[in-house]
Amino acid sequence: MARCYLVGESIEGLATEIFAKKIVFNAYLNHPIIGRSSQYKCERDGYAEISKELDPKKHRVKETSLLNIGDCIESEKFIILTLEISRLDVSKSTFSGRHNCNHTKTHKFTFGAITVPFSHIISAIINKAEQRKITGKEWTQKLKR
Repeated sequence: MARCYLVGESIEGLATEIFAKKIVFNAYLNHPIIGRSSQYKCERDGYAEISKELDPKKHRVKETSLLNIGDCIESEKFIILTLEISRLDVSKSTFSGRHNCNHTKTHKFTFGAITVPFSHIISAIINKAEQRKITGKEWTQKLKR
């Protein structure tokens, strides 16, 4: 059960559950690898989780995609490509005690990829990189200030 947070990271599965504050149908596509598919844009804090694995378990769109049940992508914005041509039924559900979100499920091959990560994850990565540049005595001196 791995989680992805960075741009370009993706999942592939036979069925997925999708939660986001905004799920919008974008277009019908004729994708060069998977064929005729529907594209959805998911915005404002969401995630997509694989609920059924591919059989056979092989990458179809991207070699680095996660393929296991429970693997998910979490981000500010992500896209979903699914072989389901009919529009997905999007329903409201309770995401937390105070906030609602949209929820849908896919039942055919689905590919999801992160387009915009959470801003706090990017800032944490930048801070960690800056900390690694400071080593030894410099680091302890910075902590004392």
